[in-house]
Amino acid sequence: MADDTGSLIDAKARQARERVITLFKANFARLIDMKRLSQADVARSAGMEPWELSRYATGKQPPKPSKVERIAAALGVEPDDLVPAYVSKAQVESMSFTSAMMPNGELWVEFAGAIPADAHSDLLAVLARTNVTARKPRA
Repeated sequence: MADDTGSLIDAKARQARERVITLFKANFARLIDMKRLSQADVARSAGMEPWELSRYATGKQPPKPSKVERIAAALGVEPDDLVPAYVSKAQVESMSFTSAMMPNGELWVEFAGAIPADAHSDLLAVLARTNVTARKPRA
């Protein structure tokens, strides 16, 4: 069962990575065209090397949240305009995850933080495959 869950998580991670690459690539191209900017102009304004921005723009690598924020600022747009349902670095850093081994051999896991609404079904699918019962947050 653990192998199945790990495979599901790996598949979801690959899908999420590809989604970020596809969305960023299309939206970045549209925005620089609309604003009549070059990649070099945006890279300079974002404080990045042109080759680094080119890797994101061509889909060779997904940009990290901090890079999306810098590129969005250089373009004068919100990060969500580049990657819809964007989760900022601050949001990621505000999430907490703890785990502890219980005397009966089970692993107790707690997660607290905001996730994009469209990601909750993926998280619940993983939990369902591990026979975990989701509960409403404590008040």
